[in-house]
Amino acid sequence: MNTNTYKTTTQTVTLVLGLPGAGKSTYVAWERAKGKLPGTLLRFDALRKAMGHEYHPGLEPMVNAVACVMLRTALLQGESVVVDESITTLHVAQELVAAAKENNAQVHMLFLTTPLETCMANRIPNGFPLADFQRKLREWDVDGQRILALADMVEMQEQQGAA
Repeated sequence: MNTNTYKTTTQTVTLVLGLPGAGKSTYVAWERAKGKLPGTLLRFDALRKAMGHEYHPGLEPMVNAVACVMLRTALLQGESVVVDESITTLHVAQELVAAAKENNAQVHMLFLTTPLETCMANRIPNGFPLADFQRKLREWDVDGQRILALADMVEMQEQQGAA
């Protein structure tokens, strides 16, 4: 039985994306204080802290899996979701978008285009390793190619759904 058939409200999944130190959490907190971006807040940094670490590349697959389960759970409970994360791989972003689409949720993406120098100034003094920052930069094509690929995927899925 597909319980999604009985939903009467439109759920949204809002992905707030950007490089580490771009101000994603600050932006989300500011918007939510104004009554915008309603729903469950899914912060990958909070998941990492709950698992006992700030960032550990070897544990990222587990963080990503838990985040996807939490997203699906919130959607199945009829809630909208705001995702606060510097998603560094297209694969993880695709999983989140796919989970949203499986539950007939609309997907919105906000990408903070904070200058690279500002991001580095915000994160490196707080203990974020420079090597990990550089790796994230390589994985998350700063020129926007991954963002465009993800946006194209969402648009293509929406067109297929309308057909």
